[in-house]
Amino acid sequence: MTKCEITSFAKASLAGINLAESFTIEWEENPNRGGAVSYIRGEYRGILYLSNDLELVPLATITGVVLHEIAHCIDVSQRGFTAHDARWREIVRKIGGDEKEVIDLYGIFC
Repeated sequence: MTKCEITSFAKASLAGINLAESFTIEWEENPNRGGAVSYIRGEYRGILYLSNDLELVPLATITGVVLHEIAHCIDVSQRGFTAHDARWREIVRKIGGDEKEVIDLYGIFC
């Protein structure tokens, strides 16, 4: 997938859960991670960062990373913060990700 296609997928995912106005998407030059969510605790909004390297990996990895970060966005929107805890794992499963698979895929960049 191209950056444009990945961005469209992430934006559509955010829009589908009414978070398109709360989170912006930015690309970063960070080969050490596939993505991240930056937020100010308690503000229920933030930035979803995606690694420029996502263009270089298989579609399943891209999908896993985007779902991983979307789960963090949902978590922030509900609790005002996020963590890799039971609540986040529940969210990632609800949006169609496999918590273990997403963590394993995400680990490619760690």
